[in-house]
Amino acid sequence: MLVLAMLAFSGLAVATSYEWTEWKNRDGPAGSGDWETKIEMSDICENPIDIECKTVEGEIDYTQTGQAYTCTPSHGGSCDNSQNNYQCLDYKVRFKCPVTSPTTDIKANGADSPSSVQYETTFTISWTSNGEYCEPYGHFVPLQDGGLWTDLGNLPASGSETLVAKHNNLGYQSTLQVGIQCYIGVDSTKDLVHIPIHQVQVDEPVNQAPIITGVSGPTNLKVGEQGKWTISAYDPEGGILSYSVHWRDENLATESAPQDQTASFTHVYYSAGTFKPVFTVSDVQGEAAQSSISVNVKASQPGEESVEVTMAAEPQEITLGDSFKVYGTITYKSDANTDEAKRFKVVTSFSNYPEVRAVSAAPKAKAIRLAANDNILDSVVKSVAQAISPAKKATTAKEAGPAASTGSSGGGKGTVSAVAVVAGDISSQQRVDYISLGPGESATVSTYFTPRTKGTKLAKIKVYEYMGTVCPASTGAANSAEVSAVDRAPCRDNYKLVASASAKVDVSEQTPPPPPQEPATGTLVLYKGWNMVSVPVMEKISMERLADECGTSQYAWRLTEQGYVKERTLVPGFGYWVKSTQECKYQVEADDYTSSLSKLFSGWNLVGAPGNEEAISDYLGNCRITSGPWYYSHGPIVSSATNPYIYSAKLEPAKAYWIKVASACELGSIDEVPPAPPS
Repeated sequence: MLVLAMLAFSGLAVATSYEWTEWKNRDGPAGSGDWETKIEMSDICENPIDIECKTVEGEIDYTQTGQAYTCTPSHGGSCDNSQNNYQCLDYKVRFKCPVTSPTTDIKANGADSPSSVQYETTFTISWTSNGEYCEPYGHFVPLQDGGLWTDLGNLPASGSETLVAKHNNLGYQSTLQVGIQCYIGVDSTKDLVHIPIHQVQVDEPVNQAPIITGVSGPTNLKVGEQGKWTISAYDPEGGILSYSVHWRDENLATESAPQDQTASFTHVYYSAGTFKPVFTVSDVQGEAAQSSISVNVKASQPGEESVEVTMAAEPQEITLGDSFKVYGTITYKSDANTDEAKRFKVVTSFSNYPEVRAVSAAPKAKAIRLAANDNILDSVVKSVAQAISPAKKATTAKEAGPAASTGSSGGGKGTVSAVAVVAGDISSQQRVDYISLGPGESATVSTYFTPRTKGTKLAKIKVYEYMGTVCPASTGAANSAEVSAVDRAPCRDNYKLVASASAKVDVSEQTPPPPPQEPATGTLVLYKGWNMVSVPVMEKISMERLADECGTSQYAWRLTEQGYVKERTLVPGFGYWVKSTQECKYQVEADDYTSSLSKLFSGWNLVGAPGNEEAISDYLGNCRITSGPWYYSHGPIVSSATNPYIYSAKLEPAKAYWIKVASACELGSIDEVPPAPPS
């Protein structure tokens, strides 16, 4: 028979039930009588509400025996032989006692129905219970100090934790549920609190117009000549941009092209004059920016001719030691009524060091004065000497070196021959191509270069027109020893620079990839019996798995301000008691070692060790230690069975230590600070 009653106690809902005890027969009728009194039995509850008294033989109720027998809940049962002709029967009794069930109460910010909490801020969970221990449940809510509420394991009957207002997996939720279940033996009760969550409304940023960073294009063109314009811009919000242009000649329709950061347009003006095309850059929201550039278009003159060169370098960003390709197109234009081809020399060059230029030189000087932005290295002298030496045209394929990629267009009359010229040191590299082009024809050249130093480098293509052969004038003293070296030089080809172009290449220092990171490992050394241990790496250890592998109990003990609590999971930073039935080494692995320890409360603490050995003097943090560290030893150095603790000046990974502090504090590395300013 079970009776339930509800009582109010300390603000908690206390459920109390009643159960009969086992039958008690502590005495026989010999001597003074049969005495099953409550005072003689210490295992009976203080305030039983009912009692039953019967004979042992036949289970006859005491009221039916005809004997003088006392049977009350506060007294128990008794038969006095002096009142029953010394013939008391043997009796047994049982009592009806209250049995208290576990009660639980959980609050958020001190309330059963808390006010709304701002998303990703913190709130406090507190709980009280008359149980032996409690376990968390509910949503996966992060703890302020790391980890999840639901991963805390066994908790004391009363306590508090600071949580972050968000769902660890789902992010924002309008309501979070945080619960706790508390136990007395196998009985348990639950309580759950709902925490409303709100987000702060953030005004959407005002869309900004695109920003134009540059517009480039020709400043002079001829009627009928095609020009190319490039515009660069970016969107402050990082969106996609579209580009358009109005050419301002005869109200031609606007051209447009969707791009990311840059756009290029080509156009031909068919009348002379000064034009100012307008370029417009728009974002997807319709905001726009404009810029313009002037171009002067002139009518072509009879017989007018020109040489154009375009070039590019790929890739434009490389690492030191890699090669890049330079290629260019040379076009010969002429309005003259002739198909006569012209000869050109194309020099493709690249320099690893700051460019050196000749400032002045006397006509017959044996040296020239140089100017450069940086210190001139000895190796530059060789390059200068080569630059002023008489050119030698290669006549064999061996002298020409690797062939460049070449081609022609515009009638097929363009021809190219190549001579590779490389400086005697690593400071400069170049290639020389000889081409022949008729009016309207084009030729392409290409080669590869390998930078030897990092930084922004410049590759160049220079086009020289053949102007004929130049021979030194005779001095009339050809056989005289006084004739200079210049006078004795042979005839040479004369070239005039008619076009050039350049391209930049960014060279970064090549660094090897970092070595693979070794995992953090640690070993729990367990002896038969009790062990004080901690987790040396940032990984939790399941006591169930530890029990399977090492024969430990299914739970560990952790010390709190309220006393020991059972834990089914070991977490980094805490110290634990673990009892093992055998000696065992349990290895654990993670990405990193344990660095931060649990916060200490006033008095004795069972503290875990960091993942790397630390001297306690270097790891005091803001704590004032009054005793310890002490660790539990199983070795022969233990002086007595009653004092198995050994003092240690250092904290070793995987061990736990007793440390006593004067007040609440936190262990950690000590950061030195400068002295205080003068008062």
